[in-house]
Amino acid sequence: MKAPTQRSIWRLVDAISVSFMQAYMVARARAFEHPSPMLRMLAQRDHAHSDAVLLERELAIYRSQRQRRPAKRRPHFAPQERCEILQLKRLRGWSVKETAQRFVVHPNTIRNWQRVVREKHRAERLVGQPPWNKLHAGVRWLVHEIRRLCPERDFGTRTIARHIMRAGIQISRASVRRILDEHAPLRPKGCSSKRVSDSLRTAPDYFFNPPNPHHV
Repeated sequence: MKAPTQRSIWRLVDAISVSFMQAYMVARARAFEHPSPMLRMLAQRDHAHSDAVLLERELAIYRSQRQRRPAKRRPHFAPQERCEILQLKRLRGWSVKETAQRFVVHPNTIRNWQRVVREKHRAERLVGQPPWNKLHAGVRWLVHEIRRLCPERDFGTRTIARHIMRAGIQISRASVRRILDEHAPLRPKGCSSKRVSDSLRTAPDYFFNPPNPHHV
């Protein structure tokens, strides 16, 4: 008779952590369906916190892998990625040192990027040069960034265009609408634009005539 193999300590630790996590997720799923709005809000906040912690652990793995490589063999950031790093630095309120630690670069590199962006001719070489007769890639990114930061549609296309024009960049409302529609999902085959627009204009009947009480 073959002797049973002993499980490693890592297997036991993993089994215990998974069992605790599954029980916690079941309790949180029940809180999502609780009639109390306060408990539902707490469940949503707890889910967002847990998701942020797991994402931070995922980024720490990629960051440690990049740190182990020699500085000369690390991949270079693309122009669009440099703009994203500088924007994240401002939005998160990071210092130059903290930004350099998070993206595994030297602090002088971040300082050099900030210095170059202020200059007109050198900035094009750092973040890319726009094509002729087209809007700058930074303007397109700005429009999508405003919509991403304001998903509740508090800012319409006219308001977005007006605020960008105040900064000295000429852009129309139609251009803003066209930029926002660039990454829109494709319309299914056999469905005309007239039917789609009519269905969007018509509000569902159950919004005003609910089938059951308290279902508005």
